[in-house]
Amino acid sequence: MSLKAIAAALGLSVTTVSRALNGYDDVAESTRQRIQDEARRRGYRPNIAARRLKTGRANAVGLVLPVSTASLNDSYYSEMLLTLDRCLARQDIDLLLLPDKPRDQQRNLLRMLRSGALDALIVTHTTPHDARLERLQQKGFRFLTLGRSELPQPYAWFDYDNYAGAQLAARHALQQGLTRLAWLGTD
Repeated sequence: MSLKAIAAALGLSVTTVSRALNGYDDVAESTRQRIQDEARRRGYRPNIAARRLKTGRANAVGLVLPVSTASLNDSYYSEMLLTLDRCLARQDIDLLLLPDKPRDQQRNLLRMLRSGALDALIVTHTTPHDARLERLQQKGFRFLTLGRSELPQPYAWFDYDNYAGAQLAARHALQQGLTRLAWLGTD
């Protein structure tokens, strides 16, 4: 299904159909609704390759995952990945897992950035002085981290609050009358 077919069916120009489906505000709301209804009826899906050429966006986010960790076996981490993938998919953005090999010195990562195949990165398992993040800042590439690092410039990050989580769990257990508590976890 193409924009041309929708335009022909509605007696509109391809430009009007394209602008309506891409959210431009110069299309009357009644016309936009007709176009969206027709696109839905015909099962229209935009040509991703054409959209990427026009917008310069890859509609892909890379998640950098060190190969030396076993995080994918952790059910909470896997759940976070699945949630992240679902949220991105709603926006037609792909999530790509990128292995970060210690001996590779980020060659694969830099190749991916140069290729334009990614719009942003999510970097996991950060270290206090993370060379990967410093390099991304130097290159001006968009990124978000799971964990915190000390960088010269501010950046976006998110993290688990293990301290607050343990407090909430202990408080709940005490409220339930449990008095013998133990913490089993790492570090």
